[in-house]
Amino acid sequence: MKVKRIWKRLNKAIAVVDSMQLWIIGLLLFCVVFIPLFILGEKCVFPIHDQLDETIMCYVLNAKYLGTGTEVFPELLGGINVSGMQPSAALFVLLYRIFPALYAFLIQHAVVFLCGFFGMYLAVKELTGSSILAVAMAGCFCMLPVQPVYGLSVMGVPLLAWCFLNLWNRKRVVFRDKKAV
Repeated sequence: MKVKRIWKRLNKAIAVVDSMQLWIIGLLLFCVVFIPLFILGEKCVFPIHDQLDETIMCYVLNAKYLGTGTEVFPELLGGINVSGMQPSAALFVLLYRIFPALYAFLIQHAVVFLCGFFGMYLAVKELTGSSILAVAMAGCFCMLPVQPVYGLSVMGVPLLAWCFLNLWNRKRVVFRDKKAV
């Protein structure tokens, strides 16, 4: 009998936690990962080193010559054609125009991280209805060692899947003002 009561209480507690909006854990995870990087600044180390070579230079040079009409980047290989140095995620070029390269990279990484977390959270929550499972999957997914210089090519897939699920189910996400209807 005792085991049965304990099991019922445990199920009730899990159901209460599962009904909560646990996405706030994603913001806490974000703070744990990114606050040290922003505090350390130039002294921080990135374990995914392959993205810090020509890919960052691609963003930096495109940002430097943005709107100038330059056809050749003289800084690389004695001059390389602009068409040979196209960034993977063109919208992030503006970050590199506004901020120094390190902080532009950190902001880009933060955007990719948050899109990965919230995309996976929303997709799993939509499919299963479980907040606990959604936050566990999203937390694991956003911590994958992907290269943020390539934009949302990997981390944006769950967000895209969630959008397709909403379209398929004809679910409205943005609410209209009731007075306008």
